[in-house]
Amino acid sequence: MRQLFVSGCERSGTTAFADYLNQHPRILVLRERYRYHPEKVTSALFDFDRILDFTEADRDERRKIDAWYKNLTARLLSTKDPSELAWIGDKDPFYLEDLEDLHRNNPGSRFIILYRPVEEVAESWQARSADPGDVWPGHKDFEVGVGTWNRSLNLVRSFMQDDSKPEVLLLDYHDFFYRNALCADIISRFLELDFDATVRETWEELSLKFEAERRPKTPLSEEQLAFIEENKDSATEGWILSRISEQWEEFGLRPEHYADPTVQDERQRAAALLAARGAAYTQALKVRKLEQRLEKHEKALAAQRERNERLSQRVERLMTRIQRMEGSKVWRLASLVKSIRGRVWGK
Repeated sequence: MRQLFVSGCERSGTTAFADYLNQHPRILVLRERYRYHPEKVTSALFDFDRILDFTEADRDERRKIDAWYKNLTARLLSTKDPSELAWIGDKDPFYLEDLEDLHRNNPGSRFIILYRPVEEVAESWQARSADPGDVWPGHKDFEVGVGTWNRSLNLVRSFMQDDSKPEVLLLDYHDFFYRNALCADIISRFLELDFDATVRETWEELSLKFEAERRPKTPLSEEQLAFIEENKDSATEGWILSRISEQWEEFGLRPEHYADPTVQDERQRAAALLAARGAAYTQALKVRKLEQRLEKHEKALAAQRERNERLSQRVERLMTRIQRMEGSKVWRLASLVKSIRGRVWGK
């Protein structure tokens, strides 16, 4: 059993992605279990008894380990057989700050890191910061989100270019959440695990639910777009996008939505990749919405058929009652005629 760490800039879908991975019986990814001392994380911490042992060493003034989190962790572990696990680890955006420690302290570990366009990350930061019912502090706004996104990408690039050659799979947010049937192939090869039809079908169901329940996005203002254009690290983003494309080829996979890799200028390449992915994303979203509408109509039709069946049964019961009532009336009329005839002839 080896360690698997999931990370990415905050608001890049790491929590949802970990939920997807946990649908596989041989993968267990915890939710920010050891976030406040990542430099001490080793394989010893992933024993089931240790995971459920919320000692004082796990506590931090920035986080209260409450009953909800303990129950969540216990429920997750209850679905896994330790003897069957091939990969066990943790997900946390803050692990980006300690990737080298995690790699050094966990020989043979692997990392899956999510990339999401800065426009979407920053918009999500702003939405959470402005929500009075959210736990995020108000200072985590749009501009801070852009800065954090830049830093996150640079940390990933530095880690992947390290001489120690860590094993890292970069995944595009849109690739996974809108084409996860295809992404199952590259994840399967990266983790050297088979992803059978059951896991893939579950992922498709999760994606339909994900799309149906996601928060409506607020369009960016001209000022916000201008801020992004002026402040985002396009060169590092270009490197990340190029590496994502290269990894598909290294695993013998090449999705059609990727742009021509011969483009040399990183900024142009990044723009081309984003445009191609955006077009594919838009098309996938249209298909997803049509599928949802079809599913809705099929459910409505099934409900109508059920109502019609119940109505037919009621009509049949009413007709039976009417026939019985009519038969009873005829019998009483015949009896009356017989009685009258008897009286007449009797006189």
